[in-house]
Amino acid sequence: MHIKRILPENNSYTPSIKLHTFRWLLGFAIFCFALIWTIDELSGLISPFDEVSYPFCIFFFILIYFVSLKRSINREYLFLFTYFIVAGYLTSSSIYHHITLHGTFSNASQWLGLNYVMAYLFLDVRKAAFTSIVVFIMTMVGHYVVLMAQFNVSDALGVLLNIGVSHLVYMVLLWTVLRMRIQSAKIQERLEMLEHYALLDPLTQVFNRRGLEDELFQAELAYQQQSQSYAILLVDIDHFKLINDRHGHLIGDWVLTEFIAVLNKTTSPEDKLGRWGGEEFVILKQDASHQETFDCAERIRIAVSERIQVVEGEMLSVSIGIGYSGEAEDSRGVLGIADRNLYTAKNTGRNCVMDTASAATVKATKIS
Repeated sequence: MHIKRILPENNSYTPSIKLHTFRWLLGFAIFCFALIWTIDELSGLISPFDEVSYPFCIFFFILIYFVSLKRSINREYLFLFTYFIVAGYLTSSSIYHHITLHGTFSNASQWLGLNYVMAYLFLDVRKAAFTSIVVFIMTMVGHYVVLMAQFNVSDALGVLLNIGVSHLVYMVLLWTVLRMRIQSAKIQERLEMLEHYALLDPLTQVFNRRGLEDELFQAELAYQQQSQSYAILLVDIDHFKLINDRHGHLIGDWVLTEFIAVLNKTTSPEDKLGRWGGEEFVILKQDASHQETFDCAERIRIAVSERIQVVEGEMLSVSIGIGYSGEAEDSRGVLGIADRNLYTAKNTGRNCVMDTASAATVKATKIS
């Protein structure tokens, strides 16, 4: 039925960060590491650990940046690898600086909260939750071993508890924010679903009149701004009222669904198809010549008359009127031209296709 999909592919919450944003963050990380490296060098505060870790991280950030430019790259694995580079550096740096030989109770642990922020920024919910727990345990165990070996129990436990509580606060707050985002995403999905069904005809599952009016407006906008031509095919099922009267509405509904199935097979995926009302349907074609549009209408007419049998010996037929962009000031006027040509087709005996040129030929023949 060639309706643009507006429902999400699945209901799982995945990281919303785009690759171009990820690359921007990589550039920002390279700048920050280079800046801190320069400051530490100039101030004489740089440690042997940082002398190795700064260039190590910068090298891998640059490498990851260029790898991310490849189209075939798996974004999930790329984010995960980047996360473990940063988390590994932050955790090991904090542990290193808490060794008494490298500075008593260093403030390096203040950066560890970034581990949890990045987990929920780069990874999906389940991986972020699991990774956060693993990183938290590794952080606590690593600091416990170092602190207990270097300091007395009360001082070591005081620092360890401060780290643990602050990290739990990070995790709880981030989880709360994430839950709020998930609820917001679910509400948005429901709104999109309601909008989706508001634009559909419930029986045929193609655009309804409102949906078609939106598509016609966009087509007219593209024509005015980009000179993208379009054509409107107004298709009417011949004698549909008689079908309902003779065979009942269930058969009538079956005819409509079979008719849509034929239209789906005989139109292109780019065409917009909808039910204008009753037994009248609209097909919107863009970037097609007059001849291509007329040929498409003929294919539809022939396919319907050959494939849909109402009852034995009674084949379905349709009449089609065509209006082209440029024949009127806007899409409403083009639709009016298609309607007039449809009227001519029905008065000519039905089961035929009419555009402005063929309708004029018919009228000239009648006059002569």
